[in-house]
Amino acid sequence: MDVSTLKAKIKSKQIPNYLIFTGPEWKVQQIYIEQIAKATSSEIVRIDSIKDVFSNLRSKAFLSVSKLFLVRDDTELLQADSNVIQSILDALQSNLLIHVLTTVDKRKKYYKDNKERIVEFEPLPDAILKKYIKKEINLSDKNCGILIEVCEHDYGRCLLEIDKIKRYAQAHPEEFDDVGFDTYFN
Repeated sequence: MDVSTLKAKIKSKQIPNYLIFTGPEWKVQQIYIEQIAKATSSEIVRIDSIKDVFSNLRSKAFLSVSKLFLVRDDTELLQADSNVIQSILDALQSNLLIHVLTTVDKRKKYYKDNKERIVEFEPLPDAILKKYIKKEINLSDKNCGILIEVCEHDYGRCLLEIDKIKRYAQAHPEEFDDVGFDTYFN
């Protein structure tokens, strides 16, 4: 599944109860996780392994609110066959599970069995990064390009650097009164 398909599913509230997120763009993954939780009115619960889902599902008080279980690089889930995964999905009922993988081996059975559930978050193109950066801070195209290069085309790192620039500007408003943020790069 590509990111645009996931976005459409979130808008239509037709979100599958099991998704697998992978790829280097961790900040965009985080944004989509938050959007899914918001769209489904779910509470995000970070767990260490799939076993934790079952212990949480047994608690009646725990199920008073819909949950979005988030597990990272769970080897048990990677090794589970499709029948085990289906039993997990049946047990989830109205809850959701997102398995975040650092990398996924496309040669393995897990990838082939779950191909329609995998969303790969690839690095954003420079044009889109510039657009997102300009929403956060007023920079020229040239300085957006410099920021993108310095941050190695990583949206999360760009946001961290923008936060630093804004905090510096708050601490030293006299330097930014007349000239703006673009002077920070010169």
